[in-house]
Amino acid sequence: PAVWSRKAISYSGYRAGQSPADGVHPSRDQILQDLTLLREAGFGLIRLYGAQDHGRAVVETIAANGLDIRVLLGAYVAHAMEKNGEANRRELDAAIEIANAHPDIVAAVSVGNEVLVSWSFVPVPPAELAAHLAEVRARVRQPITVNDNWEPYAAAPGTAIAA
Repeated sequence: PAVWSRKAISYSGYRAGQSPADGVHPSRDQILQDLTLLREAGFGLIRLYGAQDHGRAVVETIAANGLDIRVLLGAYVAHAMEKNGEANRRELDAAIEIANAHPDIVAAVSVGNEVLVSWSFVPVPPAELAAHLAEVRARVRQPITVNDNWEPYAAAPGTAIAA
């Protein structure tokens, strides 16, 4: 209750001219400015979509500044391992490393972002997602989840998810 009852928001600190696709990330000073504003607005729980680069910088900024913010840390896996295995491996390893290094900040780890829905542009085969979840669950102490909307769970039994 002390964590999950907090006012929560998704956070991505990218500003104009910054993009994870271009490898241009917010500075630690910009992240601290954002997080300070979020705390002043009463937010105490943030969701991050990925663990590498920006996600790591956010968690480390929280730690370095003693901010009272907890994190639902995302592991941004995309596509099947056959297609995107190296990037997925780096993301999963980063999420595990950060969660273990900062258990007082990382409240839970979310593997995947809308990877099961029919309209996903980064679909992950359900069996591979289940394997990622099992691996992360075995390597961290925090709860594990996946972020998807209702669509895959409302499908009629026996209908396949297009992934």
